[in-house]
Amino acid sequence: VVVEVRRGLSPAAVLSKLYSSTRLEGRFSINMVSLVGGAPVCCGLKDMLRHYLQFRVGVVERRARHQLSKATQRLHLLQGFMTALGRMEEVVQIIRGAPDSAAAHQGLVAALSLSSEQADGVLG
Repeated sequence: VVVEVRRGLSPAAVLSKLYSSTRLEGRFSINMVSLVGGAPVCCGLKDMLRHYLQFRVGVVERRARHQLSKATQRLHLLQGFMTALGRMEEVVQIIRGAPDSAAAHQGLVAALSLSSEQADGVLG
């Protein structure tokens, strides 16, 4: 917003009149209480923004760690699938020769050096 002042008028007086007769400048109170370390603390604007940013950084870090954990688990399972695909005939013989799924599970773990999760993935 640009306000041009006529000759002979004081820019400070015009600005003062704008502030007093419009809502360009207003004051209101805010009770800014946040939980810091589990305790309620009354904060100023700068502290409130700092605490909020720390909270958001923590949220993003936890979400990234969770997604990394899920991706690592998925990678482990896919490595088991790759091992089973490379030795498919052996996998079929173990499964067909086992009397039940528990024996097939044990056979896959022993013969292919798969983990329990990888064997469950191959079987199911």
